[in-house]
Amino acid sequence: MKYALLLALLIGTVGCSDNRSAAPASSSSPNTTTDCHYLSPGNLEPNSGEGVADRRIWAPNIISPFGNVNAVAKSQVYLPGGSQALSSDQCVVQNFRYPHRDTFCETRGANRDSLNCPSRFIHQGIDINAGDRQQCLQQVQAQRDVNMGASPEVANIIPVLAVADGVISYIGEYTVDLRPAEGAISRFRYLHLNMQTLNVVFGDAVKQGDVLGYYHNDFAGTSTTFHLHFEVIAFVDGEAQYVSPYMSFIKAEERSKGIECADVG
Repeated sequence: MKYALLLALLIGTVGCSDNRSAAPASSSSPNTTTDCHYLSPGNLEPNSGEGVADRRIWAPNIISPFGNVNAVAKSQVYLPGGSQALSSDQCVVQNFRYPHRDTFCETRGANRDSLNCPSRFIHQGIDINAGDRQQCLQQVQAQRDVNMGASPEVANIIPVLAVADGVISYIGEYTVDLRPAEGAISRFRYLHLNMQTLNVVFGDAVKQGDVLGYYHNDFAGTSTTFHLHFEVIAFVDGEAQYVSPYMSFIKAEERSKGIECADVG
């Protein structure tokens, strides 16, 4: 009897899955499921530009691009590791802890459009850190290994998921676009995946939760911090406009992780 029970337990620990739709394993999370909180839309890092208090949930039915893996919206320019930060350590613990913070409309050098940012020299999406310090350090080491000749797959640590059903409508140097199957969204845009190991090609139909690729730092042949830049382009009065992904992401996090996140101003 005890051998049968042991066999059953062993079988229960083994599973198989389609890597296109497998939910990623939970990371060891520096957050808890009870402390999720976020700064209000438009509340940007000090001296990083002027945000917009857009509370609209433009994409109400999406899931988090990281599923149940820890993910926190954070500035990639003004926090440690960023070009405007005093510290070069992108893997500091604070970069993976709440609160979420908006980066839509954060100041950039290029002239770009949006629906309602106060300036045109802006960041058109939000930036998201995923995992934790240890996974970040693993990513950094993996990238060193790749630079020394290792297979690019060694850097595939955290999967990035399709937030909705749709079709892969564009793949660029460091960009993947997902055109949703229905609704008022023109496309969801993902930047900085591991472009050498994408799980999709142009024209692929994907389901919500499918693995599109892996969290990385690709930026047109150079590198940025390890993060996902996520954009929402919506049809507004018949015209495709860059709109704030921030509240859509917060609600997607709640949905994917079964949590509630508090607005702390």
